[in-house]
Amino acid sequence: SCERARGSEASRSCVAPLLSAHFPIFRKAPAAARGRGLAALSLLCFAAPPLARAMTTVIIVPGNGCTPVNKCNWYGWLHKELQKKGVKSVLRDMPDPYEAKETIWLPFMREMGADEHGVIVGHSSGAEAAMRLIETDKIAGVCLVAACHTDLGIESEAVSGYYNRPWQWEKMKGNAGWVSQFIDETDCFIPAEEGRHVHANLNTELKVFSRGDHFMVSEFPELLEHLLEKLGVGP
Repeated sequence: SCERARGSEASRSCVAPLLSAHFPIFRKAPAAARGRGLAALSLLCFAAPPLARAMTTVIIVPGNGCTPVNKCNWYGWLHKELQKKGVKSVLRDMPDPYEAKETIWLPFMREMGADEHGVIVGHSSGAEAAMRLIETDKIAGVCLVAACHTDLGIESEAVSGYYNRPWQWEKMKGNAGWVSQFIDETDCFIPAEEGRHVHANLNTELKVFSRGDHFMVSEFPELLEHLLEKLGVGP
């Protein structure tokens, strides 16, 4: 491809047919002029950022009960910090915020931009929503924060619909470009073995903490740093 042949004669031979096909004046130009034009075009082409990175959107999906979302936990803070770094970030109030039903949240996440160019950051119920989404949808990357795999025997969690059937771990791994995971081993709501089970089945890149707060804080610099690294954005 042109990319592999960067800076070589092969790159110019790759570009030349395109110019000739679309710009007849190029075919009539002297050989020296054509050579200079190809060299300049090659520099412009290969200096541009990769298309996939340029199109990446971070979708922040909260836990249930979090509304208005921009005033809850670290969601609004992360959204603003990503934007400061030039990263497109989407944070919206979720429909059905208290029960967080799968049938409502997954279509809404797609509307937010969860596709092959998107990175989902899901917290608590938002993590389970992300896990169900990647059973069927291609996603560039997923970051799970305080994920679990059962309803913990809590009826208000079971109503969401995420836990009523087996998880399709292999399909998840096939559909996500990468999956990372933040676990709080002294989580006040979720036993550590819940997150460990997710890690064992998804082979996630694991970040382990012992803080006891379910990551319910106003700022989360460790998460920001991790996302910027994954996106290839400097600190």
